[in-house]
Amino acid sequence: MAADEWIPLLEEHVKYRRMSSEAKAQFRAERPRCALCGAGSMEVDHDHLTDEVRGALCRMCNGRLGSLEAALRLPAGQFQAKAGDPHRALWRDGRVELGRYAGDCA
Repeated sequence: MAADEWIPLLEEHVKYRRMSSEAKAQFRAERPRCALCGAGSMEVDHDHLTDEVRGALCRMCNGRLGSLEAALRLPAGQFQAKAGDPHRALWRDGRVELGRYAGDCA
């Protein structure tokens, strides 16, 4: 399957909050593959700032994309500092307790 066969293309700017449960179910049914990894799609992905629907993603890709977007919204320099914390802990102690970082980019 070619990549362009399963990447959803939206013809209009659909707002996530305006979609009913039925509309979301239909949206996912029309886009059965994750736009990023190709797995079965389970979630309607949307931009949390603009509320515009971007496509359908599997749960794992949707979570990863959300975490990345949250990290990129951190003030300049803060992302690098937070990203360095686990590295320094691993270097110092040989292990990292990732649970303590769970709220940093939520």
